[in-house]
Amino acid sequence: MTNHSLKRRNAPARVLACALVAVTAAGLASAGGAGAADTIGTVTAYAPEAGSVLSGEIITWQGELLANKTTAGYTSFSTAGAAAASPIAAGIVRTSVIFNGQLTWIDSLNNVKSSNPGGLVTNLGTVPAGSDSMLAVGTQLWISRVGGVDRYSPAATLGGATSLALTFGATSTMRMTIGPDNNVWVLEKNPAAGGVDTLSRWNPQTAVQVGSTINFANSAADPSAIAHGPDSAVWIVEGGINAIARFDQNTTASELVLPPGASPQSLSAGPDGAVWLTEAGLNNVSRLTFGAGTIKREPFAAPSSFGLKGLTAGPDNNLWAVGTVANRVAKFGTTPPTTTTIATTTLPSATTSTAAPTTTTTAPPATIVITAAPTTQAPVVITVKPRVCSKTAKRRVKVNGKYVTKTVCIKYR
Repeated sequence: MTNHSLKRRNAPARVLACALVAVTAAGLASAGGAGAADTIGTVTAYAPEAGSVLSGEIITWQGELLANKTTAGYTSFSTAGAAAASPIAAGIVRTSVIFNGQLTWIDSLNNVKSSNPGGLVTNLGTVPAGSDSMLAVGTQLWISRVGGVDRYSPAATLGGATSLALTFGATSTMRMTIGPDNNVWVLEKNPAAGGVDTLSRWNPQTAVQVGSTINFANSAADPSAIAHGPDSAVWIVEGGINAIARFDQNTTASELVLPPGASPQSLSAGPDGAVWLTEAGLNNVSRLTFGAGTIKREPFAAPSSFGLKGLTAGPDNNLWAVGTVANRVAKFGTTPPTTTTIATTTLPSATTSTAAPTTTTTAPPATIVITAAPTTQAPVVITVKPRVCSKTAKRRVKVNGKYVTKTVCIKYR
């Protein structure tokens, strides 16, 4: 299996971890069909029911949103923001996914449970300790744990467990998404000393790796989230270097270095054809678009010290996120107003510019030209040894019109 390193023009990047979404409970008032999105950048915050402390994960189910809590269960939000306690998922929820139309989650005892729309909970089985994220792929459940990824097929009984053959780092954290090639893309965040963060692709039917492993050249990349964008590409948060990476179907990489202090946390495909990103350090939700070799970032301000995490697209065509600092759920509009034209500014290369990136959220968005990384192996460095003279002789040579005797080398080794 061949590896190739991800090279970046700007700062080295760490892959971001993927944001998982949470679902709403059955039996709660349904919001009905998807409505029109709010005006782009419009932010509305909602409080959970009394006494709830939100933990950062949010998921949509049955036309509503479920926000995970530090205590048992979920808080349910309708698209109008009304909060209520969810009647399902009564235990502690580590992570959740929608599987076969049901809310499916891992609890604190490593049990995988699911609930049908009527609130009937079924225990599918037990998974290894440290299992912390899930991906539904047809009739399969892919579950990552510390140091590995397991594929369960059929997942309805947690049968046929297959561990991916690649040896991940023993302390690595994995995040997954279904890529534009219908393979499962696995992001490995390896915290071990000298550990390498990687991105690999796997055939969901055979659990066999497809193509080469991509090694992130910069050990500080700290990838933490991954998502399949609406542009048929995979987007990754590189929190350690404050950047975002984009991989197309050929695994050609582009990168956007964010303003200082952005602290990217989670990202999600938006209903407007863009990728949306939470920047907890700047209290922003930014809209990312890609075209003609550029990534454009449009930041929109959230309430101060909101602590945004767990971004997801809601059933109302808006983006929703959990503010763990403010203990609120926030809704962000995605539809641009028809009377506003967004200006863009082309920035010079980072190697020629000395100006610091702006951190204001009112400045026009910046279009940054990205240098694509090679999709083949890194070039081999060849060291050429100097020649050493092993035999000399006297020779008469012409110098400035006159012949002189000089010692010259006639044989090298």
